[in-house]
Amino acid sequence: MDSKWITGRIVFLIINILAYMMYVYYSAFVVSSLLSEPTQSVRNTRDLIDSSLAFGAEDNHYNRPFIEVRRRSPDPLNAVILIDTLVQ
Repeated sequence: MDSKWITGRIVFLIINILAYMMYVYYSAFVVSSLLSEPTQSVRNTRDLIDSSLAFGAEDNHYNRPFIEVRRRSPDPLNAVILIDTLVQ
């Protein structure tokens, strides 16, 4: 047998094995995601404040306009976010 045929068969075998491994991985991922309990979602600002999630912002020049808009907002929940969580 010619050596190019053996090399081609080896490459074909390796590609098939890798494709099968990827198929098994993604199938297991889909099954595990369907079997796991649904995540709790944050739908509004009050849910975020009441959740156990930690959040914050660094004092950078690109965050300052966002914080200023929050500070001037009439929504009292924005003050709670700024005072109770971001300032700490």
